[in-house]
Amino acid sequence: MNSSVNKKYLLAGNDPHIAAYSESLDMILQDATKKFTLDVAPDIVTDMETDLFLMLIAVAQHKKEWIERLLWGIDFKFSEIKDSELYLPVEAWTVSKPHQLWFYKLTEKFPSAVYFIRVWEARLLCLIGDMVHKDEIKITPDEKSKSRAVFTLTHAQQQKVNHRIGFASQFFMEYCYETGIKAKPYIEALLAEFNIHFDYEFIKKQWYKEHKKGMQYRIGIGGPPK
Repeated sequence: MNSSVNKKYLLAGNDPHIAAYSESLDMILQDATKKFTLDVAPDIVTDMETDLFLMLIAVAQHKKEWIERLLWGIDFKFSEIKDSELYLPVEAWTVSKPHQLWFYKLTEKFPSAVYFIRVWEARLLCLIGDMVHKDEIKITPDEKSKSRAVFTLTHAQQQKVNHRIGFASQFFMEYCYETGIKAKPYIEALLAEFNIHFDYEFIKKQWYKEHKKGMQYRIGIGGPPK
């Protein structure tokens, strides 16, 4: 189901998911060194199931401290076999077709997902995973680091990434609106990371135009807490 709002929150204040997730989110506030790592089973990826990640973001919007800990803060561990402790290294899931598309699905269902992910390769796949999955982007080994890959984009593909980052950033500003979070430093960091030619002020102007019109935004999430 798609949950939508007309102003501020992705989830209403009385949504049962908030109570279901609040204990886990409060736990990471107690230890500044603690990361939020999602253990992702193979069937979650093959089924393109994204609810857990997306629900965390939706719930976190209700508390400034939760948002602060999740921004650039969510990690993933992809198990090779369900219920095992064998995990895929970054270089393996980066070139895995299902994982490439799964990361893109996060952005497709919630455009600002890229702002909540810690690992660079995962952020990149949020933006280009669909194109890589269809072999539209050339991937070569990094000569300096065998654990990383080089993604070569055409001008048209880079323009598509620019558009996606612009939309993700406008969406992120709406997400942060009235939460106490200053979106500017996060947006500037993402623009710099991907060498985007436009700046924060451009994003802000575009967002404000949509915000004044009553910007609608949504997140693709499932049913009641399990």
